[in-house]
Amino acid sequence: MSKEVNIIGASGYTHEDIVKVIDHINDKKTNISTMVTQTYKLDDIQAAFDKAIEAKETIKVIVELT
Repeated sequence: MSKEVNIIGASGYTHEDIVKVIDHINDKKTNISTMVTQTYKLDDIQAAFDKAIEAKETIKVIVELT
């Protein structure tokens, strides 16, 4: 069964952004369990993209590949 997935736009992080986040997490400044706000199954990937693009009440959206 195949599903059509529409990907609109893209965003990326700089090397400096990634280093800051890793340092922040390593220094335990943020409880990382609060960073993932939604989790979706692979079959629901379009809904995951829609939620991430909407960005309301969303920090990080995870798609489970298993």
